[in-house]
Amino acid sequence: MFLRATNRKKDGKDHRYFSVIENRRVAGGKTIQRTVLYLGEINDSSRPHGARRWRCSMSNSSATPT
Repeated sequence: MFLRATNRKKDGKDHRYFSVIENRRVAGGKTIQRTVLYLGEINDSSRPHGARRWRCSMSNSSATPT
């Protein structure tokens, strides 16, 4: 799994959207990518002033402040 950032320009402003993507091997040895979770737009202006950043570990499903 990995985090995918997608950039888009809307109304003259740059916006960045995030998704969690899973790689999966299918018959014939091909790999497909599937969106597991759409996180939407996350940027510095989305957070309240003074909010802490959080780091999530997907292996044990815990979140710790950084």
